[in-house]
Amino acid sequence: MLRAIPLLLLLAFGSWHARAQDKAEEAKTNIQQLKQSFILVRLQTNQKKIDLLKESGREKMAQQAASEQYQENRETILSFQKTFDFCPVYFFYAPHSEAIRKGELAGVVFDYDQNEVPLEKLTTRPFFTAEFSETEKLGISALVLMDQYMVPLEDPFPYYERKYVFFSLIKQSKARMAELYNTKLKNYYERHH
Repeated sequence: MLRAIPLLLLLAFGSWHARAQDKAEEAKTNIQQLKQSFILVRLQTNQKKIDLLKESGREKMAQQAASEQYQENRETILSFQKTFDFCPVYFFYAPHSEAIRKGELAGVVFDYDQNEVPLEKLTTRPFFTAEFSETEKLGISALVLMDQYMVPLEDPFPYYERKYVFFSLIKQSKARMAELYNTKLKNYYERHH
């Protein structure tokens, strides 16, 4: 019985080691694909909230909510435009998430100037998606990179950039997060290319 324990430990370690190697290879493949592809950043609309405010006769509050959402989306777009150059970045609105998952990008993807992106620029597969949200497993507020089906990538790939740093005492702007993430991706690419 005691002789079986080291064998079980050896088998468990071997299985864990093989999985870690698979994850490392997957991360290496992802960084190379990302460099040759593009990121689609999901922007929120808050349309349900705005519609509810309008229906309840709170027109001014609805206008304010729409204005705040517009400003937040504009900040997101400018954050990438000014700081991110690892690969092309385009945008889409959250209500088009299902179309994006299906790869139906025509007419729903736009650039920094909110012009529709020509379909010939969107043919690379796989592509990646991103948003400012919380990491799925860790619950950390961050800029999160996902695959084209909006499933977050995993370690060892650097799939997020934290919003709060230094023991959660310092809040980073979206521009700073995009800038730091751009640098992180470049460094990771250099190490694995």
